[in-house]
Amino acid sequence: MAFLRIPAEHQVGLVKLQALSDSTASQLLSALASAAEEKQSANLSPEDLAPIEGLPKDQLEQILDALSGIHHARAYAETPLDEFVNNVSETMRSADNALPTAESAIQQFEERIKRFMDIPALARAAKGDILRYEHERTVHDLRIVTDARPIFGNSVEQPPEAFAIVHTLKIAYHRSGRIEEEFFSFDEFDLEDLREAVERAELKARSLRAALNKSGLQVLREV
Repeated sequence: MAFLRIPAEHQVGLVKLQALSDSTASQLLSALASAAEEKQSANLSPEDLAPIEGLPKDQLEQILDALSGIHHARAYAETPLDEFVNNVSETMRSADNALPTAESAIQQFEERIKRFMDIPALARAAKGDILRYEHERTVHDLRIVTDARPIFGNSVEQPPEAFAIVHTLKIAYHRSGRIEEEFFSFDEFDLEDLREAVERAELKARSLRAALNKSGLQVLREV
């Protein structure tokens, strides 16, 4: 992994993580590990964690966003922990941020990042997120627009004789770093087919989850 891009807002979060006292960092580490295990998610908010004395909500949110970002980056790159931490350190040192540059401070930063990267539930959830979206297209947004289209008689100057109800399914999706859109026309029978397909998929998911849990395998919660 020759180069690691860390967005500026995540750099701010990592600098704030480095600035925490050892006591506060330990509290955060414990709270984060517990929340990740309970929520089975790598995208945690301050509300998901037990209160941490002396750590304001806005600062905690910045730290959580930064940790989520680097956990997903490591999961995507499949890089060994030590190598990844070195890349994080090198990227932070080469950027224009407030990270202390003294050798002892850099060593402390790397050790702290390693501890926060070595949270099994968080790493597992990040890998799950990557696998869920490892497709050519992933859904960004769904919307069904319903409208009535007029049906005119012989003369369009006269009011419509009837109306046809039309549904349009709009799917916005990610593809090659862009958000693209597709539109599909639905009638009421198509909507019923779609509803049945969704219900069937939900039943299959519950069945698979129950079978896997019964076997002793852990199944990540839906995000």
